[in-house]
Amino acid sequence: MAVQAIACILMYHQLRGPGQETYFNIGRCYHHLGLFHFAIQYYNKVLLTPPSVPKDVQAQIDKMNKSLARNREKSGDLTSTQTKSAENPDAPQNRGDGPAEDQSGSTKNHKTDKTNSFHENDSLSSDTAVVVQLSDIDLTHETVFNMCQIYEACGSEHLARQLLYQYAVV
Repeated sequence: MAVQAIACILMYHQLRGPGQETYFNIGRCYHHLGLFHFAIQYYNKVLLTPPSVPKDVQAQIDKMNKSLARNREKSGDLTSTQTKSAENPDAPQNRGDGPAEDQSGSTKNHKTDKTNSFHENDSLSSDTAVVVQLSDIDLTHETVFNMCQIYEACGSEHLARQLLYQYAVV
């Protein structure tokens, strides 16, 4: 059974490619199998790899943003305010928890939709913005937590404490 799990997770690595999420999932698999030395290796790779938006998720976000732009054009509701994205870093930043201020100084409520699925017939209002922040998909804290569990189970509280001081202390 363990050999099948390892074969499956290595095939996943080949299909998905390198990245923080991939390394985390492989480490988690080894963690569940009790192969802690392999889990620690992959968890360390997570800590060394910066977070990134997977290509399939980015494709969905791009599709949603294009659909939103078409809806705005159709309704004639284009304003000077644009959502903050990689293409427009000077636009006002809003996380969906309050009004955003545009270039004219007025405020306008913008909703943030962080769903991972979108269908063409979904109704989105013209002021909906699709924002994915790297801090939302960073797996550093989860990785440190899992590594601390392993270190504490193996009797290495000092390594767990060192990780917590390095990554979790504010």
